Amino acid sequence: MSEKYSLILASASSARLATLQRARLTPTARPADIDEDALLVRLREEGACPAQQVLGLAQAKARKIAREAAGESSLPTLIIGCDSMLEFHGEVLGKPHSPEVALERVKALSGESGVLHTGHWMILLVSEFFTTSSIITDFAALKSASGANGLGKAESAGISETEPSGDVGQESAGLREVGATESTTVHFADFTEAEAAAYVATGEPLEVAGSFTIDGYGGAFIKGIEGDPHNVVGISLPLLRSLASDLGVFWPDLWTNP
Repeated sequence: MSEKYSLILASASSARLATLQRARLTPTARPADIDEDALLVRLREEGACPAQQVLGLAQAKARKIAREAAGESSLPTLIIGCDSMLEFHGEVLGKPHSPEVALERVKALSGESGVLHTGHWMILLVSEFFTTSSIITDFAALKSASGANGLGKAESAGISETEPSGDVGQESAGLREVGATESTTVHFADFTEAEAAAYVATGEPLEVAGSFTIDGYGGAFIKGIEGDPHNVVGISLPLLRSLASDLGVFWPDLWTNP
């Protein structure tokens, strides 16, 4: 593991974890238990576009784990939250969960294209002391910082260098954070209904955004992409490096020592 940072992935995705591990990072996987449906309803009511919706979910996940992880490590802790959705013909597709919904979506995607949005939120936790009330998704700040299309960076939205709470001696602000959304266009091949049914029967598409993944059975049905290939798996390494840099983190310091 890194000698300079403790790294946490606030996600249950094995694909995201494997992507980070192949990049020579050794995060601890720590899924965040949040009410995604309720948060999505609120974000949509506030006018969030798809790119902002996934960014809001990623933000909520990272902040939830930041609250839980405060004070656990003697090292500065870097927390990564992610969430992905496929935008297709004006509709935002998350995880289908059921075979019936998955089959309907998979058949509709044959020969079509969609845009895979992945929100990334990164928190650098440097102290166990920060205001608990600050760990709340603040879409107004997020929207203002990330722009109308949600593709800009939102730096320290909502809790810019929070003040410590309680008797903390000489401790200064407890955390800093930044986030952005990466969007990749995915072009699907033409495939038959029998192939679609066989794919759904594998169970793979039930718990992935848009009902497809490029790093498994579904890879044979994706004929091309425009953008970062890592993003199709659900996490963009180039974007993470950029976000880490914004927080003053030198990316090679996160690598596992050989």
